[in-house]
Amino acid sequence: MPTIDDVKTILTENKDRWLLGSRQGNDGNQGNTIEELLGVAENNLRIPDLGDIELKSQKAETGSLVTLFHKEPNPRGSVPNLLKTLGWKHQKAGGDYKHDEMSFRSTTYANRFTDRGFSIALTQ
Repeated sequence: MPTIDDVKTILTENKDRWLLGSRQGNDGNQGNTIEELLGVAENNLRIPDLGDIELKSQKAETGSLVTLFHKEPNPRGSVPNLLKTLGWKHQKAGGDYKHDEMSFRSTTYANRFTDRGFSIALTQ
């Protein structure tokens, strides 16, 4: 597994090069290309790619968001209550999913509240 110094070296050596990548047309092409450069096997595991380091990439021209982490609410088993009180009917409910499938997502900011009233605050 590459060290952080290996990652810095490999990225620095390739920063001014055009790398076509092996997955042209795939939204994940740039991420897959970085993983290939670093010798990291592609995976969808909920663990960092390189020990303590999770690789993230994004095309400059995109408006999409980058997910840094998912946090399951505590106590365990509280998700049904969260969905019941704050969720909404999934857009594919009754089609790809059962008719009563619910959904909840929050893109949350640290500098303002979302339209649903969420914000991130650091407490010590």
